[in-house]
Amino acid sequence: MPPWSDRLAPLLDRLRSPALQTPLDWKAILAQARGLGVRGKKVEGVVGMSLQPDGIGMAHMTFPGGPGEKPRLLHCQFHPLAAGQSPGRVAAAMVKARKLEKARFAGVLDRGSYVLFPAEAPDLPREEWASAMRWRIKEQIEFPPAQAVIEVFDMPGPIPDRDSGRIYVAVARGADVRRHVNLFLDGGLNLTAIDIPELALRNLAAGLADDREGMALLHLEAGHGLVLMLKKGRFYLSRRIEIGLHALLESLVDASEEDLPRAISNSRLVDQIALEAQRTMDYFESHFSQASAVSLHIAPLVTPIPGLRQALAERLGMRVKEFPLQEVLDLADGIDEREAARVLLALGAALGERGGAA
Repeated sequence: MPPWSDRLAPLLDRLRSPALQTPLDWKAILAQARGLGVRGKKVEGVVGMSLQPDGIGMAHMTFPGGPGEKPRLLHCQFHPLAAGQSPGRVAAAMVKARKLEKARFAGVLDRGSYVLFPAEAPDLPREEWASAMRWRIKEQIEFPPAQAVIEVFDMPGPIPDRDSGRIYVAVARGADVRRHVNLFLDGGLNLTAIDIPELALRNLAAGLADDREGMALLHLEAGHGLVLMLKKGRFYLSRRIEIGLHALLESLVDASEEDLPRAISNSRLVDQIALEAQRTMDYFESHFSQASAVSLHIAPLVTPIPGLRQALAERLGMRVKEFPLQEVLDLADGIDEREAARVLLALGAALGERGGAA
């Protein structure tokens, strides 16, 4: 068998080329990348990694599998990226420092590198759906369809366990997917999955009790937010909010600690977040013929905002909770929950691979 470097080089060349000579979907990329460079004793569990606009998140998780045992988060960290730094080299250094080179890895695209939209399922065998959608996406993307990397997954219908006849289509520019894949391939890491944030967050929420009845999840990143509707481990829909954690914090910068609850209660930005959350929940009820969500959970924040939960509860007239990370994960000693919040998508990506984890 040719040495690892000889087998890896053609794939790297193809993924780095200005345009993909043959259209690929996520599965095709992973099929070629899987297992390259992995030799020797494997590391237990899965390492999730997220390439974010401001840095790289990493989370190492194991899955004991015993009755009532939760996935165990052994380590997580966020490493900022300075201007000009190579993400691949930074990621490789993070992995090497923890001696995780022989682990299985799961990646996640950042929210700005793809579009997600619903479509009718093609009248073709399932394995042909992604290819068939390539020429139906012209109006949804701002680049030539030949440069698109496509994945599809089922959209739930109003009747449980019955196909809706519709699908979600995730479309990314090939160059953006290559940028994420190279994060792993440059270091010879065993990449086994690439998720999108909606499904990574779904993986996290699937361990909550409220997920069984239907819940909303609010995820605030630095520059924007996302509201998701989830039920019984399935993703129903999401709505992007053009308000992020930075804007919310900046709007409160002049408030004293004593005035902060009042400032949050009177915040127009919180009004907008609540309005978008309400519209998302209303659509969930009407379009999917579902009962009202039993709660809205606020995903862990890098910078907690006192009073945000209460302000949203007052506006929405429903239970609003702070996401209980320890309810779905067993956190190893020394895990900083703020650090875990920085790498939330990496956590969700790792959880998505629990079924095949060593």
